Amino acid sequence: MREVNDTDELTVDELIDDVVTRGFIMMLGIKMPHQGVTDHLSSWIKIKARKQQEAITEDFILNQITTYIEYLFER
Repeated sequence: MREVNDTDELTVDELIDDVVTRGFIMMLGIKMPHQGVTDHLSSWIKIKARKQQEAITEDFILNQITTYIEYLFER
């Protein structure tokens, strides 16, 4: 995705990657999942934002990590 986030000059993909990385490593204190998992999570976040007509912000991304884990559990 080539859209640029208004606040940071990061692309949407860069923002998602940055926030997800900080969420796992700095907030949870655990290692990152494999690249395929984070790619799927990134796609999940973009789809959820589009369906909910939400801006992709740091808070939205962090909240989607929990939603994603719950989705995987329910599958």
